Amino acid sequence: VVMPDCVIGEGAVVDYSIIASNVAIGKDAQVGYNKKVLRAGEHQEIAVVGQDLTVGAGAIVPAGAVVSEDVTSQTDEKEA
Repeated sequence: VVMPDCVIGEGAVVDYSIIASNVAIGKDAQVGYNKKVLRAGEHQEIAVVGQDLTVGAGAIVPAGAVVSEDVTSQTDEKEA
């Protein structure tokens, strides 16, 4: 789900995510990134990016993350 007034950069991937309004996602960033292979019956966690934030170019927001601050570089933490 992508709310109004968002900008998603070239090559960026948004997967299983809720993106609040007025968010900028930089070039080649990944939001909702999941490196885990899901088995039958497992569900991917949803990443959430709060309002008025920036996910920088090339940054990674993992599946299940709740982002409440700008993300300027790659992160594998649960809360960015």
